[in-house]
Amino acid sequence: MKTEYIAMNGISARLERIQKKVREDGIGSIAKIAAERVRDEVSLDETHVWYELRLDRDFPVREMPENTELVRAAESQADLLSELDTVSPETARERMRAGHDLWLSLLGGELAFACWIFNGSAPVLAAPGGWMELPPEIVCLEDSIASTTVRGRGIGPATWSQIALQARESGIESIITKIRDFNVPPRKSVVKVGFEEIVTSRYRRKGLMRYASVKSGEGRAAEWITDQLML
Repeated sequence: MKTEYIAMNGISARLERIQKKVREDGIGSIAKIAAERVRDEVSLDETHVWYELRLDRDFPVREMPENTELVRAAESQADLLSELDTVSPETARERMRAGHDLWLSLLGGELAFACWIFNGSAPVLAAPGGWMELPPEIVCLEDSIASTTVRGRGIGPATWSQIALQARESGIESIITKIRDFNVPPRKSVVKVGFEEIVTSRYRRKGLMRYASVKSGEGRAAEWITDQLML
């Protein structure tokens, strides 16, 4: 299946990146960002592999490491994200007000890992308008990131596993997530906690033209993703 569409999205994320880069590296960093932006606007080619964790089936359960606490963040905790290379605290608060959930894993009270669960819709560049609608029974895991000081300790997989248990208790049937095709370590990590590959999507942009192609497996989540990306 293949379709073409025109879309303009990702502007707020780019502005945040520019602001953060200037704070960290000074005003001279704007030239580099501008060059990258021109390159991306002219041409972009991304392939993502989509995974699903079926919550109506048994899946491997990982316990949180010792002295690690998983919390669903309040708006007052959004400032902790400034410690990681991820969305700004301001964007985090906007997301939470829109009904999405920020999960934080705290090791000894310090931020070790963060990720998002999107409810009702999720940011997907390949979707028309940059957001993919979600049915009530499916949520989307996005923006998983660990502190460099704790990578390799299994906090990420344990976090996903514990979130899945809570999602199942609340009536959610599936968690989906997407990962760049070349990003092998996280692809292996999600499989270890029970995620299964269901869709491969490719998004290409050349000038004003947008192209999306999807290779889909079977099942409710795979069909939904395909339908949303091929609108």
